[in-house]
Amino acid sequence: CSFSYRCESLQYVELSEELLALEVLELSETYVTDEVVCGILEKSSNLRELDVSGCANLTDAVLQSACASCRNIKTVRLAYCNITNQGLRYLVLHRTKLQELVIGRARMETRFANDTGLPGSAITRHSLDLLASPASFKALVLRSAELDRGAHELGGALDYIAHNFVSLQLLDLGASKGLNLPSKSWRPLIHLRSICFSFCNDLNSEALVALLEKAPNLEALFLDQCHPLLTLDVQLYRRISELSRKLELLDVSSPKSHGDPPQDIPIRVQEFAELAASGGFSSLKVMDARGNRVGQALYEALRKEHPSLSGFEERTTEWKRQWRRLPLFD
Repeated sequence: CSFSYRCESLQYVELSEELLALEVLELSETYVTDEVVCGILEKSSNLRELDVSGCANLTDAVLQSACASCRNIKTVRLAYCNITNQGLRYLVLHRTKLQELVIGRARMETRFANDTGLPGSAITRHSLDLLASPASFKALVLRSAELDRGAHELGGALDYIAHNFVSLQLLDLGASKGLNLPSKSWRPLIHLRSICFSFCNDLNSEALVALLEKAPNLEALFLDQCHPLLTLDVQLYRRISELSRKLELLDVSSPKSHGDPPQDIPIRVQEFAELAASGGFSSLKVMDARGNRVGQALYEALRKEHPSLSGFEERTTEWKRQWRRLPLFD
């Protein structure tokens, strides 16, 4: 069974019996204390999933309790919690079955933390070092991470992830920094199906292409709010199409208009028409290019070849959300 709590404050819980049937505990964005959560965890030995995102009062004590009591836990979501690197080390060393980890300052949906004054653990390159041990990770979400710290000494963050997290199926580095150092020595990421680089303004095309070359089975790519990449030229779009032949979702949207001046769009339309006619992005089902004039030109060209292609519509919103938090594993 699962327990989902949506009140504003939960300060005291008394449990007299074991919660052996409890497998999912969701207390996100609740004013809840370490004492309450630890008390529940101590009675939940069969818990598989813990979501306390947005519970800013929680500390490393919750991780220690989860490790001690919940031996089968596979998913831990801790965005906006006050978790330190010491807590991450404890979690990794004691829970080898962990498959999904969500940490950082940003919430679960699209509100990424450009507002770094908000509560939450500061995720740096050192945090990434601590997480590299378990090869079992299938979903890694490091929102608003400052991965450029020490990059000149330790190598690029993407390089490090590709070497140490080879079983990943979902990688979300939304609003993170330090992703602009490509490497040709990456190991293949054949399991990777979804990549989210939303708000990653220092991500360059070289690093993006280098990662896509190692992820042949990619199905969803989020580049929304990546302003330097919103003016992608035709050759880069063509490269993405060649490398990601299984791509079903592409998001290059922006709330503000970016891209070529209107007078240059007809040239792009012709080039994109040739790309679409040659079979480019033939597997694409959803493309969101709102606010991106170049992306919109590609979308219109693809729609002529593939009338079933969806843009931003009400019915596709939930589909996009699922790709950002997809249960890719059992």
